[in-house]
Amino acid sequence: MMIKKFKDHIESQKLFSKENRLILAISGGIDSVSLFHLLRLSGYKFEVAHVNYSLRGEESDMDERFVKDLCNTYNVDFHSKKIESTYWKNNNVNTQNEARNIRYSFFDSLIKDKSDRVLVAHNLDDNFETVLMNFTRGTGITGITGMSVSKNQIVRPIMSFTRESLKAFLQDNGYAWRDDSSNDSLNYKRNRFRQEIIPQLKKENPALLQRFTDYLNNIEPVTSYYLEGLNEFKKEYLLPIKDGFKLSWKSKRDVELFMFPIISEFGFNSSQANDIKLSITNSGKVFYSKLYKLTIDRNCIYISDNSERITAEVEIYDDTSNIRLPIEMKFKTSDDISIEFNENIGQFDYNKLTFPLTLRKWNYGDRMKPFGMKGEKKISDILIDKKKSLHEKSNYYVLLSKSKIIWLVGLTISDDFKIDKNTVSVWMSEVI
Repeated sequence: MMIKKFKDHIESQKLFSKENRLILAISGGIDSVSLFHLLRLSGYKFEVAHVNYSLRGEESDMDERFVKDLCNTYNVDFHSKKIESTYWKNNNVNTQNEARNIRYSFFDSLIKDKSDRVLVAHNLDDNFETVLMNFTRGTGITGITGMSVSKNQIVRPIMSFTRESLKAFLQDNGYAWRDDSSNDSLNYKRNRFRQEIIPQLKKENPALLQRFTDYLNNIEPVTSYYLEGLNEFKKEYLLPIKDGFKLSWKSKRDVELFMFPIISEFGFNSSQANDIKLSITNSGKVFYSKLYKLTIDRNCIYISDNSERITAEVEIYDDTSNIRLPIEMKFKTSDDISIEFNENIGQFDYNKLTFPLTLRKWNYGDRMKPFGMKGEKKISDILIDKKKSLHEKSNYYVLLSKSKIIWLVGLTISDDFKIDKNTVSVWMSEVI
């Protein structure tokens, strides 16, 4: 009965065929061992991939030996990767996230072409736990629709099966499996949901997982329709710019519908999304995720890299030929006094400069004498005159000789340092 249900599910969903090269990700636990036997008894040829994270010492090694012996028993190709225990001691990482990264990187290394499929053994209970955790911490529509049965080359063939039914399948057929002791620890959020919260919900409704299945079936067409709209919106209104992305919109309805799933891709959470929506008319308001900065401007927002590439001022000597950070530039000295009409090139009378020069981000209050003018002007006013957006303004640098700005990089040089009829030698700086 179980095998027929499995085969019918694979065929009706067109998850894979016997022509595909199948790679089964297996830990040795109930779910993945069940999938191993279901594939075998259904006549599918497959290979096995196992990662030994060395997180549970001898127990981890025993899991690996169990899986290897299982493959030898049924003549299945076995691929393994072992992470030494010292890796976790020497790297300050989120263990679960890093383990997932290692796992999927290993799978990628085994994939040879587009016909390959990596099979992972998430079940219906796993999917319900994931949706419940997403809902609890705050999520958009994609977070409450569950894991996809198939995405790219990753396939979840037993996601319609309960953990209880899979365990019964193994017990009825006398198949062994390995229990992971870490599944008992309440230090992990999923275990707390699995052992404490969900059992209470099942007391309220013993058919909880069936109702969850009904919910997924009902929401699937709604989700598909929404995601189609989201993808079209992103194509038209989320545009790449030089140092990030620009997101615009036509109406407040667009903001309500599509902003959160877009900015969540950059690490912004649901609480921040609500604050951003409330501040959407407040130009200049800035929000930060771990890796990105979001700046609200007139009828749009800018999303840029938040990692400070350099915090200190950069000194440039007369023999410096180039720099790579914070912006890539090259320098040279020449006796050619002909003028280059290019905003990315700054030409200065060498004898008017005092080295080392200093490159830094511009600050409010900075002033300079723009080329062709007699008096000084605030940098902020120059940027306004040039109709630069708030996002663009934040990314301009100035080059200084002693304390005087000689170049608002990429826009204008200082009239005090220009080349003239008395210039003998020219120092040139170019943004690459």
